[in-house]
Formats: sequence, structure tokens, C-alpha cells
Amino acid sequence: MGCYKVGSGEAVKPSMMPLNFPVVEMFNGPLYYYDLQKVDMLSDLDGRLIIDWGRAAISWQQWATNDKAILSIQASPRLAFNGFENVVINYDDLKDIVADPTLYENWHTALSSIYAIYLITDQNNGKLYVGSAYGTGGLLSRWKYYVSTQHGDNKGIKAVLESSPDRYKNFQFSILQVLPKNITAEEVIEIENLYKKKLLSNKYGMNEN
Repeated sequence: MGCYKVGSGEAVKPSMMPLNFPVVEMFNGPLYYYDLQKVDMLSDLDGRLIIDWGRAAISWQQWATNDKAILSIQASPRLAFNGFENVVINYDDLKDIVADPTLYENWHTALSSIYAIYLITDQNNGKLYVGSAYGTGGLLSRWKYYVSTQHGDNKGIKAVLESSPDRYKNFQFSILQVLPKNITAEEVIEIENLYKKKLLSNKYGMNEN
């Protein structure tokens, strides 16, 4: 459940015992009550790290110095990466993914490995923005920039946010086409422009070039 530091302690006495505590003798013997304080160490593994607890089934704590076999480290059950074609996430989800490269390691590995044509949809009105990602860091780098700026330096999106500064919170991000990293910038832009024509994102959406 977490990693805790053993804080100050004092000898137990009956007055410390919680109401209806089932093991009265624990507060009558030569034991100590300790103030446990949760620490940030290993916090990225909370709820994810599964170890072989061993035979001490009744002892509900283990010293951090005890060697324990790791059985598995679970991925996030809320946002598991299930393939490029299934990527449909809102801004808050993208922000969480970008902020935690440990919990979302699969996302970081996948998104940084590709160039792509991506789609941003304003869920308030259905307006579209078609963009492309190429260069160092691939799609991950491009989407990180949206998290840090909210607009990604796109003129059309900037115009939307000028009139409605919080609108980016309703943006949905998805992938239209995965591109190999050996493709040229000119080829990427050509494919991007084709999608703009197909989706009319220049005429009715947020593309202005």
C-alpha cells in the first residue's frame, strides 16, 4: 500500500487502545506505538507493485530492507496502452500520461517511437484540428508541447483560447495515421494536407494553413 517511515514511538498503555479493539493484550505488554509517516519513496509503484509476501501472513508490514521477489508491476488499469489505433484521450488524460513516464512507460515508449498525423477535436462544437508530428521525440514530444502550452503554437487554436481560455480542457486527442521515422518532413506535410482536405478542417475547423 505504500512505503512508510517509522516516526517517534512510545510504550503502549491501555488509554491508547481504540474503541472495541479486538486484541486487548496488545496494549498491556512491553510493546511500542509508533507514528508511521508515508514517504514519497516508491510512490510511483503504489497499487502496482506485487511482491511475494512470504509466510508472514499475519504480519501486515515488512521492513523495506527485506528482500522480496517481485511478481509483477502492473500497468495503469485506467489508461493502459492498447495500440495506436485505439488512442482517443482527453486533455486531462494526456496531461497525466506526459507527467508520469514511470507509470505510463508504455505510452512514452510508443508515442516517442513514431511520427504521426494526429487529430484534435473540440468536444464543445466538433471543430477539428489536423496536425503532424515529426522530428526528435516523435509524437510524444509534440503532444508534450500541447500540455505545456495548451495551444501548441497553432494559430487557429490560439484564436479559440483567446475567446475561451479554458476550452483546451475539452480537447480530445487521437491518431489518424502512424508514420515511420524514415519518412521526410515534406512527405509528412503532404499527408497532413491530404487529411485536412478530407476532413475540411481548414474550412470548418481550427486549421488556418
